[in-house]
Amino acid sequence: MSDGDRRLRLIVLPFAQVSSERTAQEWYERGYALRGENDLDGARDAFERATSGTHGTLPPFSQAGALRALGELADIRDDVSEAIRLYRAAIAVDPKIGVSKRLAALERSQTNPRGRKLPGRGPV
Repeated sequence: MSDGDRRLRLIVLPFAQVSSERTAQEWYERGYALRGENDLDGARDAFERATSGTHGTLPPFSQAGALRALGELADIRDDVSEAIRLYRAAIAVDPKIGVSKRLAALERSQTNPRGRKLPGRGPV
């Protein structure tokens, strides 16, 4: 195999895998990779595929992590009701997932929307 063929193979192979062949765990890992690249829509899609059950099942810790990540993405979009639903689902899977305080703050914000604080910011 020539050096040029080797380079072409390195470029083509990552794209050769059809997305439907990925496992739930691969979608979960892809979600965090895309989130790290600030591709929030791509990350949300990957986490939703990971939790859908159509690509296999995630271990409980990963399931809770994916639900937490989806909740954080909903929180970023200011979709408070969706973030609350997802945080509650994450806590149901793993009570120690680390979103209890944020969930409580979002629940309070529904009764007092003007006083809502976003992470790292003052009142909106």
